[in-house]
Amino acid sequence: MVKRFALSVLVCGIALGMASLSARAQDDFGPTILLFTCDRAEVTLDELESGEQTATLAWHIAHVGQGLRVALHTYQGRGWVPIETPDPLPPVGEWSVPLTAPANFGPLTFRVSIVDRAGVILDERTLVIPFDTEWLEALEPVIESFTTPAQSLAASVLASGGARVEVTWAVRDRPPLAALTFSQMLTDNQLQNIELPREHLWIPSSGTGLVAPVLPSGGNEVRLRLALIHVISGEVLDEALITLPVIGMALPPTPAPSAEVPGTPPDAPAGPRDLVIQTDCAGGPPGQPPRGWLDGPGIPSPDGLRLVYSANPVGAAQLIIANANGSGQVAVPAPVSDLPLGIRPRWSPDSQRLAFAILTLSPPGGTIYVVQADGTDLRRIASYAGPFDDLAWSDDGQQLFYTSGEVNGSGDDQRIEGYQVYAIAADGLGSPAVYADGCAIYQRAAP
Repeated sequence: MVKRFALSVLVCGIALGMASLSARAQDDFGPTILLFTCDRAEVTLDELESGEQTATLAWHIAHVGQGLRVALHTYQGRGWVPIETPDPLPPVGEWSVPLTAPANFGPLTFRVSIVDRAGVILDERTLVIPFDTEWLEALEPVIESFTTPAQSLAASVLASGGARVEVTWAVRDRPPLAALTFSQMLTDNQLQNIELPREHLWIPSSGTGLVAPVLPSGGNEVRLRLALIHVISGEVLDEALITLPVIGMALPPTPAPSAEVPGTPPDAPAGPRDLVIQTDCAGGPPGQPPRGWLDGPGIPSPDGLRLVYSANPVGAAQLIIANANGSGQVAVPAPVSDLPLGIRPRWSPDSQRLAFAILTLSPPGGTIYVVQADGTDLRRIASYAGPFDDLAWSDDGQQLFYTSGEVNGSGDDQRIEGYQVYAIAADGLGSPAVYADGCAIYQRAAP
């Protein structure tokens, strides 16, 4: 009888203790993820890239109070991307998600989290679906196809830096740690990168895209190379070539007649359309404003539909692109926040892009950028030395012209001399080439 009573007391004590612990957890410990699982134990890269596979995620979360929510994410590229789900998700539940390649070289990764009203994550759990080991061991990587609809390439277009070739590819049995690279084999068997800027190093195993070949220094053909390369060891797992004939000749640009600009010698060369080059460099170009944090006037686009302003509040310079009536403003922050913008950004001939510079004050110089008219696709083009910040576009919008000099001396004796005008592809690919001697570029205003 005594033992039975003692046992009853013990059971009661345990029950009271559990009730007390539950109350404390509710009051003190907050939401807690107890379980996060997936019904897929492993996966292959082929399955991920097919877009035909799914997995079911399941979770069990305790003490999800008012004002908190459950969120699911997958890791894509270099960050977490929300998974489209009902809102709100229950604290205990499951959800079927499509499996897609994560646009990086890692395995598929998911996250469940508890988020408060301010967006602060209070608890989270990640889940990784590894690659199938048997599949990895059996891989025999092969580039199945590498093709282009192009039949030939014009030498003049290659020389201008504006050549674009559409290529289509397909790779089978690709290891997760293998990258696709596009290059051009030059006449000395050196490789030239011909990839256009993109967000991620990872490229899908099959697809279509553009490459930017260059004019080879010798020979009459362009050889495009697709290689499948192990990103850690550098081993070439497979490669394929496309050979295209080069037709025509690459002629040097023909100077236009010199324009009448104050301070410009009569024999000063001029570039395409309204490009005027100043070769008399003493004292700088006429009307050159002081460098610094100055706002620029609104500059209309060639089609008259937009305006661009250089807004230069100290430490927060920005390019402002707007409709001609001032509406629809888009701000492009200065690529370097503690440097001002040049006050004369330049529209491309088709009004779709802008070239502008950020300025260094001592010694004077700058860095040239190109951005789309909607504020996207900001690209660094080139750097220059000197106080001359005018830019010019070629007639076809494929090239930019700018001046740069050599910095000699130091301190009070520092000077910039030896100015030359350079041409460079407006997409930032390739290297600048000397176009003419000169220390400033002007674009003559339309009559």
